[in-house]
Amino acid sequence: MKLKIRLPFRSRKSSAASQGEGARIVQTFGLAGALFLLPLTISAYNYVQSARKDIAFADAERVGMDYLRPAQEMLGLLQRHAALSRAALAGETQSAARLAETATAIRVAMDGVERADEKHQGSLGVMMPWKNIKKDWSQIATRGQTMTEADNAAAHDRLTQDVTSFIQDVGDRSNLILDPDLDSYYLMDITVLRLPRLSGALGRAVSIGVAGASTKVLNPEQKLGLGVLAQMDDREGIQQSLDRAYKATPALRAKLAAPAGEALKAVEALQASVRKQFLQGEIAMSGAQAWLSLADPLLTAHLPFAAAAETELDNLLIARINALQTSLYINLTIIAVAATLAIGLLAFLARRSAKQVQQVADENQRNQAAVMRFMTELGDIAEGNLQAKVTVTSKEIDEAIARVAAQNQISVQKLLSEAGRTGVTEPQYRDELRRQLLQAKLVNVRLQGRIRVTDEDLKLAYRKLVLEERQRLNLSVAWIVIPAGDGSGRALAERVAEAARGQDFAQLARQFSQDRATRESGGVLPQTKLADLPPLVARAAVGLEVGESSIPVRMGDEYVIVRVNSRDATQLPSFDEARRELGDRVYMDKMGQARRTWLDGLRRRNHVEVRL
Repeated sequence: MKLKIRLPFRSRKSSAASQGEGARIVQTFGLAGALFLLPLTISAYNYVQSARKDIAFADAERVGMDYLRPAQEMLGLLQRHAALSRAALAGETQSAARLAETATAIRVAMDGVERADEKHQGSLGVMMPWKNIKKDWSQIATRGQTMTEADNAAAHDRLTQDVTSFIQDVGDRSNLILDPDLDSYYLMDITVLRLPRLSGALGRAVSIGVAGASTKVLNPEQKLGLGVLAQMDDREGIQQSLDRAYKATPALRAKLAAPAGEALKAVEALQASVRKQFLQGEIAMSGAQAWLSLADPLLTAHLPFAAAAETELDNLLIARINALQTSLYINLTIIAVAATLAIGLLAFLARRSAKQVQQVADENQRNQAAVMRFMTELGDIAEGNLQAKVTVTSKEIDEAIARVAAQNQISVQKLLSEAGRTGVTEPQYRDELRRQLLQAKLVNVRLQGRIRVTDEDLKLAYRKLVLEERQRLNLSVAWIVIPAGDGSGRALAERVAEAARGQDFAQLARQFSQDRATRESGGVLPQTKLADLPPLVARAAVGLEVGESSIPVRMGDEYVIVRVNSRDATQLPSFDEARRELGDRVYMDKMGQARRTWLDGLRRRNHVEVRL
């Protein structure tokens, strides 16, 4: 390694000239003061703008909360209305009064959404789809009992999807979906994403249960819908989000643990009732009214929890706004005080400018001496003379020769023989390796405190090797192809994908796949490599273990669900077996990056050129 260092310091002659410039610097200090205050003013302005932007961001989230509360309530009540409406169509006369009562409550919730929009003067711009929601609800409310049972159920499903999309649109447009704090983010995740999806699934299951209890018969798609609900793990997802919110703000536990526990217990009870009454042999429920009496209290049991979570989310937003405003006022005061002190300091510096110039010159000389010491150390290391600080033993040289031989897949004797044929004797070869090891140790001495290899680094490196190998392995995959249609295909594909996690994939393919070439064979494709599959299918399959299936993947006008049936055996060692080698590889990669960063910084400070 050859090091060439050009020092960025002035000579003694230049230092003397700098001292002679003191008088001119004194005369220009006034201008320097003005130039100093200009960036301070700009920084203060930018800070105020940034703080106001953060406050406006949180204010927009609170606007979204005003829409979210009544919309969430409407969605829950809509599920009850769907079940009661289906029961009334099936001849259950006891449902009429409760149906009218629920319709009235839905209109009250819808009025709440419109009052929120009037209050905020339509600032979110979400009322265009809301008009369609109102129109669809009006048709259900006035004509629902004259529809066929299938049309009534389809109308309620469409309206449920539209209200769920409206809630998510509110989350997008009000910044809720982008919330930056952990506690409020996970409450947002529950109220905007998880609870609406869970509410729709519960309502669909109860409505299907009404049909099954009335007719004692369920078609395959209805059974699939109930099976998906029975296997849903949204309860675990909600609990995980709650636990993360509690970890960020422990005070939330006292306010949300009880309503959350009741809601999740009700969901679990409804899932258990679905399995017992409809999925374990013959339908056990005696009639639609009996099913409603059992399921209706559970259907809306999550609404108190939703209201409590929304209240606490709003409280967190209020606290954040107050903290931002307080921070803004405090920092503006600090900036004002700092500006005053800066003006006084500049006046003081103007009186002592000559002394300051001398101090700068002295500091340059001290820096020059420090760099000269560093140059001496680098030169000693490069020449192999710094034995007292860095040493290389004969054992280390022997190990280095063995590693080079192993990398070239030859014996040590063969390596030394090949070196001799090129004119390099064994002592010369050992001396060169000693110089290289000394240089490497210098870098290690400088950088070893900055290098840290974690288990996560090792797992990422091993995962990369696994994915690279899978590109070369033969595998057998199966798929289920479902047309996208007018939007209903996505919902069906998601239900089938959920079912595929616990049911026979081949049977699901025969039942739902529209690919005629593979449907009867359970969706199985010919054995191939990833490179021969459609890119989107290959991307989904590469991350799957044998026996796992993917989420729905949009491919043109179709949704595809992919399952890996088999894959050639891996030739890689296990993670534990490869841990040491992975650690060496990751360490060397990080060391190389740290070395480049260190040398780049050295170049910028001292004009260092490194020639290897």
